[in-house]
Amino acid sequence: MNFVRKQPNEEFPVSIDFGAELALGEFIASAAVTVRNVATGVDSGAAIKEGPESIAGSVVTQGIRGGATGERHILTMLATTSLGNKWEDEISITITEV
Repeated sequence: MNFVRKQPNEEFPVSIDFGAELALGEFIASAAVTVRNVATGVDSGAAIKEGPESIAGSVVTQGIRGGATGERHILTMLATTSLGNKWEDEISITITEV
């Protein structure tokens, strides 16, 4: 799992590179990104995601924003490949005002 620390007002992209999992000639055909609040277990995508995810080669990127100090969210990226394989990875996002 990857870890990101951000302040509530920051907005920036986070990415996961699935290249090590892809076979020669295989590519990411689609991706889905979900976010949940660790404390409540509730979907927090509407508050944390900034725009849609994007795919560039083997990398899936999602903009993030918002959150309140002390919150922790788990952002999950599910990549589906041209060969029908599915790869999933997470980013732990901790919101901290510095």
